[in-house]
Amino acid sequence: MASELGLALSALGVEVHFFSYALPFRLTGFDAKFIFHEVEVSQYPLFKYPPYTLTLAARLAEESNRVGLDIIHVHYAIPHAISGFLAKQIIGKKRPKLITTLHGTDITLIGMDPSFFAVTRFSTPIS
Repeated sequence: MASELGLALSALGVEVHFFSYALPFRLTGFDAKFIFHEVEVSQYPLFKYPPYTLTLAARLAEESNRVGLDIIHVHYAIPHAISGFLAKQIIGKKRPKLITTLHGTDITLIGMDPSFFAVTRFSTPIS
């Protein structure tokens, strides 16, 4: 759905920046207004698993400062919402606005693990 929305917006002339560790399989062809940013998932020797959430936050902030993004839409509560929140803190401005899409799995799967409750609630405030 997010891929299709991005493609439709870019077809209307809106510049869309898409961030992910890999190009989604549905994005086989797009125009110059649709810009893909690969988020490098680097191996960090201290951690068993790569710190993708932090790498994504840094990449979002970097690109927002470079081009002046108006909106950051993050597609899942975990890990994307916290990455968007951290990016906004790094940027330190009113812009960009942060929008999070919540899915059933955000509630049913993450909701089953109490260790994620506080961070999910914190990173997806209703305002």
